[in-house]
Amino acid sequence: TMDEAALQKSGLLEQDVEFIWLDPATGTQKVFFSSAWVFGYSTVRPGQVPGISSVPFSPHPTGTVTADAALLTESKHFVIQEYGLDGDLKRIFRVPAHGNPVTEEMIRGQIEQKVATTGMSRGFVESRFDMTPIPDTLPAFQSLQTDELGWLWAEVYEWDLSRPKEWMIFDPEGRAHGTIKTPAGLEVQRIGEDFILGVVRDELGVESVRRYRLRRVLAAQEAGEERTGSP
Repeated sequence: TMDEAALQKSGLLEQDVEFIWLDPATGTQKVFFSSAWVFGYSTVRPGQVPGISSVPFSPHPTGTVTADAALLTESKHFVIQEYGLDGDLKRIFRVPAHGNPVTEEMIRGQIEQKVATTGMSRGFVESRFDMTPIPDTLPAFQSLQTDELGWLWAEVYEWDLSRPKEWMIFDPEGRAHGTIKTPAGLEVQRIGEDFILGVVRDELGVESVRRYRLRRVLAAQEAGEERTGSP
């Protein structure tokens, strides 16, 4: 539940995102990773119900698991942490990259997407953006996944939903192997040895399953559509 006291004043709204190890045998839980997520901005005017706006370009902690590890990132920087089953930090993946600055073009693009997808008026959306503090730089990552060979796929943050998604690829030893792009709008669900399986939605929100070939080579990886179908 949202803290009612926090809504009585204007300001950023934060929530702790916790990752927990659960022992099924004993029910014991252990928090081993926690990070704050700025999820909204509260505006309070006298005599009015407090308004809450989402904060665009806000980093969201995310992660994935393997049989014997958890891979997590705060998404603020190009850093991924790997934890063992004991909850202790095993190693850190660092990429020599910096977050791109948030530009006026990006802000205008977010406004256009908000107007198109929510039905809100442009004036209302623009007024919300004007009063909401916006980060100076983009988040590093959007999501993490591991494939059937134990490779780590780190989805680079992309603010424009009409663009292809870029993924940084790491082998099980933590070595970087470049990047690969998946089609815009594809929600990747599973990555096999030689395929990528995902879901796309049409303009009515109807889902279709798509499968793409994945060809692994030393210097690069390529994806080409193999077949499509409905779930």
